[in-house]
Amino acid sequence: MKSLMLFITVLMISLWGCGNESGSDSPSNSVRDFVSAVKEKNTAKAWDYLSDDSHKMYDKIAANTNRTGRQYFEISIEDPNSLGILASDFEIADEQIDNSNAVITIKTAAGEVNQLYAVKEDGKWKFDYSRSIQESMKEKNP
Repeated sequence: MKSLMLFITVLMISLWGCGNESGSDSPSNSVRDFVSAVKEKNTAKAWDYLSDDSHKMYDKIAANTNRTGRQYFEISIEDPNSLGILASDFEIADEQIDNSNAVITIKTAAGEVNQLYAVKEDGKWKFDYSRSIQESMKEKNP
C-alpha cells in the first residue's frame, strides 16, 4: 500500500511539474503551430503560442473595452483571414536564431516575402506577433 501511495504521489508531482508548458520546439514551429491553432479555431491553444509581449499588446488593445486581452484576441481571430498574410499558404524560407530571439522569413504562394519574430520564453519558442506587427508597420511607414 505504501509503495502504491508513493507511486501515485510521484506520478502526480511529475504531471504537475509538466504543467501547461506551451510553446514550440523551434521558432518556425511557433509560427506554424500558432497558425494551425487559429485555423482549427482553437483560440486557447493559439493564445498559448503567443509571446508575453503579444499578450500585453492584446491587454492594451482591450483596455478600453469590457474584455480582457485574451477575450479580445479570441474575438479578433474568429475569422482566420484576420491573420492577413498568415492566412495564406506559406513556407518557411529562412530562420535566424540569436540566443532567445529569432527572425523567421516566410514566403507565400503568391511570392510575398515577410519576416516574423519569435522569442524563447521558459525554454519554449513563442510567436512574437506583437513585434511582427510592429516591424511590419515600420517597413510600410519608414
